[in-house]
Amino acid sequence: MRFRSALGMNAAERWSMVCEETEFFFILFRLIPSAQTVSNPDATVWHHVSKGRISLSYLLKRAFSEGLSKAITSKDYGFASLTQERNYVRGAFREFLAYDRGKTTEFTDVMLELSKALVLLMAVCATVLGFVIGHLRGYT
Repeated sequence: MRFRSALGMNAAERWSMVCEETEFFFILFRLIPSAQTVSNPDATVWHHVSKGRISLSYLLKRAFSEGLSKAITSKDYGFASLTQERNYVRGAFREFLAYDRGKTTEFTDVMLELSKALVLLMAVCATVLGFVIGHLRGYT
């Protein structure tokens, strides 16, 4: 089984596509259904994040690209392949809604919480937009 060349970093594309590791695991579990992945929450990973990647514009471009990439992977692996993503978004919104705002009395704290909610909503919208455009462009 070969990896899809539409995913991963591609300098010729305007939007760098992602999800190559997602596809790797889909392929792995198709080939070896009994395979297991292991997570080590105590592991330390040193990962340099460049200044350009800590901006709102980068986050939104990355979210849009994620949506396009999910449109591609959902073609072969079905809408059910997006279960983890849906659960993550639900959990993020639940966590925000469950936050005890009674503890937040300072105006700056309130604005910070509202800013977080707005950024989360913008990222989700950018991802959904990328996914819809991916479907309309025939990526799926």
